[in-house]
Amino acid sequence: MVSQGTPTNSSGDSKLIEASADDYFLLDTRVGVVCEDGYESEPNSTVQICTRSEHWAGEEMICRPRRCSAEDHPVIGIFVGDLQNHTDSTRKLVGTFDFSYEGNFYGNELTLRCKNNSSESELTWKCDSSGQWKFLQDNKSDSDIISRMMSSDLCELKNCNPPEVC
Repeated sequence: MVSQGTPTNSSGDSKLIEASADDYFLLDTRVGVVCEDGYESEPNSTVQICTRSEHWAGEEMICRPRRCSAEDHPVIGIFVGDLQNHTDSTRKLVGTFDFSYEGNFYGNELTLRCKNNSSESELTWKCDSSGQWKFLQDNKSDSDIISRMMSSDLCELKNCNPPEVC
């Protein structure tokens, strides 16, 4: 007996290792299934076996988005924590920026925008496929980003002086 097709899971975010939908698999063939980039399997068993009934057996594999640690993010604690435990400088940040947080899973973003809508008003991080927060605007370190946020001119409105008239 020969079985055609690929093992499936309920989320649809997995793929066969080096196989295509046109491949045939013999009875008792064991295949490894991996989650797409940015996802991890639950449970960790990724082996499926082609059975006599021409179906795949093994634990149903579910691929879930990787999680980025909220505790490791440089600003989440400032905006989500208790304001009574904040310093004057962190209170200033909360008063200066609007905080938008989608969550801490692969693909989610965290964005800070100056409340006065100045031109340089957006700082954005994204949870990447490895489960790490990545700052999207440039390659600065977290401490450089925090320093930039604390600078008094980041959210300052920029004005032009009147043109000179001769």
